[in-house]
Amino acid sequence: MKKTAIISDIHANYEALKTVLLYCENNNIDKIVNLGDVVGYGPDPQLCLDALNAVTVPVIKIMGNHEHMLLAHTNKRLIDQEKYIADISRFEDGYVCSDSNMFFSHTGIVGSENVGLWGYLNSPDKILECIKTSDYFVSFYGHTHRHRISYYCPQSEIFRDELLPEKHSYSLNKNLRYYVNVGSVGQARANKTEASFAVLIEEEKTFLLEFHHLNYNSFRTYKKMLEKNFDKSQALYLLREKWRRALYGGVINGRLRIHWKGFDR
Repeated sequence: MKKTAIISDIHANYEALKTVLLYCENNNIDKIVNLGDVVGYGPDPQLCLDALNAVTVPVIKIMGNHEHMLLAHTNKRLIDQEKYIADISRFEDGYVCSDSNMFFSHTGIVGSENVGLWGYLNSPDKILECIKTSDYFVSFYGHTHRHRISYYCPQSEIFRDELLPEKHSYSLNKNLRYYVNVGSVGQARANKTEASFAVLIEEEKTFLLEFHHLNYNSFRTYKKMLEKNFDKSQALYLLREKWRRALYGGVINGRLRIHWKGFDR
């Protein structure tokens, strides 16, 4: 049995990444595929890059649009700019697992003529366009920050698309083609402030896909962003629930006397 964690869109959120990497360590993950956007938005790009480099299992690193931007523009939050540009420049544009005929990329838009390089697969029509031209059994992507599974049968031309699927796990059928969005580790765009990712379990000729959501210390990330002079609207955008925004704001502004460690669990 082989277990691969597929993560994406960490966005310099070290607290979220740390939680996911701990899960990987405790659950015998054999390999990690990072689909890009390690940097951008959050307060800890350097810590996140260092954490991925320190992982003891193999890590495949794929280029996201924020890595591309970093190569073109200075990021003042990286202490050793040249070191990390050299690191990021070694990220891959995409990764093919030939043994299982699977493709991994940041956007999933390889081969589409109607969507730009960093366009978003945020509608069933766009996904269907890509999945019809794909020769891969499964294509994994991120970029839109939401779990999604889409599948297509070439023989019957039946297409199904599930945004924010309710099921935790899916047994993959070799007669179908799949497009799978693995969510976002560091900047959720759904309705909960969680780190989301996927795990692929391969055993003999069977493939099981699991969607995971983990709580992490989002207050610490929020606090870091304010301490590092991020615009408050950026820090609030990290938080998906109204109650969480009000609670964190109350603690920061001294209206609530709560010791913050762990209270957001």
